Amino acid sequence: MNADIVIPTYKGEKYLPFLLKSIENQTKKPRKVIIVLKKSNDNSENIIDTFRNKLNTEIIFQENGNIATAYQLGIEASNSDVIMFTDDDAILENA
Repeated sequence: MNADIVIPTYKGEKYLPFLLKSIENQTKKPRKVIIVLKKSNDNSENIIDTFRNKLNTEIIFQENGNIATAYQLGIEASNSDVIMFTDDDAILENA
């Protein structure tokens, strides 16, 4: 069974490294990590780039809308059997 994780983020540079590291540490990694990034003047995009060789990541740039728009963009980008959602300030338990 394939699973993707969708992460909507806006000004998430403070938390994203911890979340992405927790995903990297999982025993069974997701097929794809879809990050819906609403542009800001922070370092989020560079942080995501540092994990590209460790996780199969896809960045979708959200031009407008709210969190519901971000979820919809993530759903549309996935073609897995299961889609999981997490906040950019979460840390996943090892599994």
